Amino acid sequence: MLNYEAHVDSFAKKAHIASDLIIGDPNRIPKPWLSYTVPTYKRADLLQETLHSILRQKEADVEWEIVVVDNDAGGENETERLIRELSSDRILYYRNRENLMVDGNVNRCIKLARGEWVAMVHADDLLMSDHLPVMTGYIRELENKEKKTLAYISPRYVEFSDISLVDLDRQNILFRKYKGMSAAERRVIKKTPIVRYRPIDALLTGTSVFLPSNGTIMNKKVMMETGGFNDEFGICTDLVKPYSLAKDYRVYKTLRPFGYYRIGHDNESRGAKAIHDIAVGCHNLTEYIYSRNLISRIWGDIARDERFKTVIKYMLRYSRYGNLGLTENDFDDIHICRTGLSRKIREILFKLVMRVYSKDSEVFLRFIRSHMMATIKILKKELPKSSKLVVYGAGGIGCIAVEYIRKHLKKIDLVGFAVTLRAGNPYEEMNLPVYTIDEFEKHKYDWYFLVSVLPATQPEILKILKEREFNNVYYIV
Repeated sequence: MLNYEAHVDSFAKKAHIASDLIIGDPNRIPKPWLSYTVPTYKRADLLQETLHSILRQKEADVEWEIVVVDNDAGGENETERLIRELSSDRILYYRNRENLMVDGNVNRCIKLARGEWVAMVHADDLLMSDHLPVMTGYIRELENKEKKTLAYISPRYVEFSDISLVDLDRQNILFRKYKGMSAAERRVIKKTPIVRYRPIDALLTGTSVFLPSNGTIMNKKVMMETGGFNDEFGICTDLVKPYSLAKDYRVYKTLRPFGYYRIGHDNESRGAKAIHDIAVGCHNLTEYIYSRNLISRIWGDIARDERFKTVIKYMLRYSRYGNLGLTENDFDDIHICRTGLSRKIREILFKLVMRVYSKDSEVFLRFIRSHMMATIKILKKELPKSSKLVVYGAGGIGCIAVEYIRKHLKKIDLVGFAVTLRAGNPYEEMNLPVYTIDEFEKHKYDWYFLVSVLPATQPEILKILKEREFNNVYYIV
């Protein structure tokens, strides 16, 4: 088994391949504090959207640059023409003399960055407009907080496939409207929780932090000293790195999103084989975490099935963007979960432990609850009495929404939950039926729908509602 905690000098592997500065003058910004780095390869149309989202960052009292590193070796290309058209003093455009592949180019971006801090952005993803000032605040607050060096801040992101649904100016988790809100409520909306990721978090969750894009912050000195991203770990090397740092350095993750992660049928990372490979990589990391000592092996025996079930849930959701038709059985070659009483006992033990632990989820749920009060105020003003209201999303956030609606909107007729694919009632304590969204087709013009899902899945829900012409849609602000 590979040692996921080892630090290998991955920068040295391709140090012999040069990167030429094609466009930009480093003297224009001689000492940047932060570098936005964008590895790219033949994606000029998407890169244009990415760079626009970075260039429109709100002000912060720091010097910053953008480093674009092109893996398309050769002469002038569409990416170079785009950079010339943008004509920004902030952008330094490099071209590799040979294709360094994905991980090699990410490492080259880190090496070429001149800032103390590196913010990674994929060449098809987007940043929200307040990333720079908020992350600057995080770094300054956390940098000298304790002896362990601050190494990594991993921001949550929102997945999207339809750019028309993207709002780069929103500054909170599911924000859509400020209308009718008090100054106190606005302050609640703008809170941005951040939590520490430690080895114990890795053990109990069996995983790492979020994927490194959408402005993931890395301490350049730490990344250089620990060798960067190691491609020996395969497609999930980007998840391994923050895990390997957490023991000796400080790693954090945010509970609100700071950007948009593009997925869809044209995204190479979302083919059936790639999705299967990601599931393998996630499972291998989990198995390594569970193998470290006696306690981790005991916990692994309890948690393994629940962790794998979570991985497959995400893989199936990703596959829907490409209409790949994957099922749970397509992952049986990786791991087969127990059944019967043995599985049930372990599931109960897992939930009991996680209920006690659930550090970031509890912070996150408190965050959602504070946002629900602002949402309730809007619904009170805008929904007619006796309106029919459907909560789209039958998960934990949907249940919180139901709790608040029943308490504060007693004159509203709460119909039930809506889900995208399969009806059922996973939350019997809510005492509400669960329908598929198709069953509400005849009521899309006269009933109201409250979207109550995680940020990552919200654009998928919005797209479904938009395509089917559901117009009476509200959101948890």
